[in-house]
Amino acid sequence: MIVPAPFLFRPDHVTERLVTLPALAAHLHPAKEGKESAAFESWRISARQIFKPLANVEGAYGFDDLLERVDHWLARGFGGKALRGRDRATFRAALSELHVADHFEACGFDVRGLDQGKGQERIGDMRIERDGLSATVEVYSPVEWEGLEYFEFDSWDALRQLDIPYDYRFDFNASINAFPSPHPEEVAHALDTLAKRQRILGPFFNAVVSKLGQGGDHLLVEQHEGELDISLRVELEHIRPLRGFKPRGGVQSPLSVGGYRPELIFRDVIVRALAKAREGQARTGDGVGVFIVNVSRLPLDSEFGHDAYQKLFREILGELLPDDAALPVDVFAVCSSLGWRSRLSVLYAAWETDNLSRNQCETMLGPLSGVG
Repeated sequence: MIVPAPFLFRPDHVTERLVTLPALAAHLHPAKEGKESAAFESWRISARQIFKPLANVEGAYGFDDLLERVDHWLARGFGGKALRGRDRATFRAALSELHVADHFEACGFDVRGLDQGKGQERIGDMRIERDGLSATVEVYSPVEWEGLEYFEFDSWDALRQLDIPYDYRFDFNASINAFPSPHPEEVAHALDTLAKRQRILGPFFNAVVSKLGQGGDHLLVEQHEGELDISLRVELEHIRPLRGFKPRGGVQSPLSVGGYRPELIFRDVIVRALAKAREGQARTGDGVGVFIVNVSRLPLDSEFGHDAYQKLFREILGELLPDDAALPVDVFAVCSSLGWRSRLSVLYAAWETDNLSRNQCETMLGPLSGVG
């Protein structure tokens, strides 16, 4: 399977890295993980996303912190989703949950993951307790236009991680030919599952691999997908044999779509978040139910700090969460993660005053003065 691309790794290097990560080491067996590389001797490939930071072929900054926090929470019965994730969507959502767990730990709560109890049952992500205050917490971590974003990530990973004995530099472009450009939501919906993305990208990258096997130092592959009217084009230059794997370098142009309006993005996210909160997973345990919308992956950082957009966002929340309507949970908070081991930045918060006080809410979220 080329899409999503499996990650190449050296078992001996990963085993050495796991020496300082005992919880991860107890669950992973690099010499048996995945299967042998077809192109690189002594390398293996795994579809599990955790092997990208474990391999860390390029020495990327930040991977050590990520692995240490996954190990920390795995030792506490939490983080299994990060361990199992085989696509970016699952993996990044799992890491978002751990960022939120870090917040509650920094606030002095005892945090327990609910991974093991889930099975087929729909329950919250974690239980938190401190000084008699207990809650079940559900985390939602949206991206702007999910299918669209993962289409671009799947393409990027495939070009960098192909298990073939060639190095090259790539220039990848995907364009929508329709005029005017469709709204991003329309395109994202058409690409919102792995199967939909594989239908388009699979044949394209199979053609890339086939042509690379024909030799030459330059290659051009083009493909048109009729249903979405998407054209794919990749040019590979400086093709040469590669004995020891390293991710290939290149550039990628994002799909050009119209419709970027921050207030519409925010509205869509809150509508989706409320729908998810109404599923009731945060209300499946004792204590209060807390729903955290972690907006760290949205392209709205500047807007959240802009007075005019703050006003717009508050108006949207007031419309969707009117004062006289019951919340689907006891606490509904829109937050942004500031990094590992850090408290969340709380942007907006609402709570059921009949079920908990402002002080209790601040015990969980931090000071709320100035919060929408």
